[in-house]
Amino acid sequence: YMEETVWSLAKNRLPWLLILMISATLTSGIINRYNWIIQDFIILTSFIPMLSDTGGNTGSQSSTMVIRALATGDIKISDIWKVVFKEGKVGLIAGLALGFVNFIRLFFLVKESFLISLLVSLTILCVVELSKIMGAFLPIVVKKLGFDPALMASSFISTVIDSCALIIYFGLANLILY
Repeated sequence: YMEETVWSLAKNRLPWLLILMISATLTSGIINRYNWIIQDFIILTSFIPMLSDTGGNTGSQSSTMVIRALATGDIKISDIWKVVFKEGKVGLIAGLALGFVNFIRLFFLVKESFLISLLVSLTILCVVELSKIMGAFLPIVVKKLGFDPALMASSFISTVIDSCALIIYFGLANLILY
């Protein structure tokens, strides 16, 4: 890091930042696609930041651990499916715990309806599971492609998870609320 010039650091980071900026526009497109659900259930918009943040945080946590393990030699590229399976199990445990706590919070403390509480909590379970898997998978794939996973991992995972979280959320809303 200290031997790199500022220009070199910026040049290596800028392509990822451009890709992330452009891909983040998917989020607004997804919200527009589901405006009909939002019009009927405006309360759903208040949970979007929590769902996105939870997904981004869990995915970043996973990717940080995988990048560190790659750097220390604790895992190899050939371990990809072992790592993905392990993080999938972690995601299931974390998703169930977070979903359960959120359901209790929404239904009993906030006094939200059963269906809205269920919807948000199931979305958390799904988003955490997906985030953990992607957080394990993407850094290893990026490393295999010859790129530095530290340059893309957390940001890229957060951006992708934001879009996926909305698709899951509104897809489940369509199934549960209609």
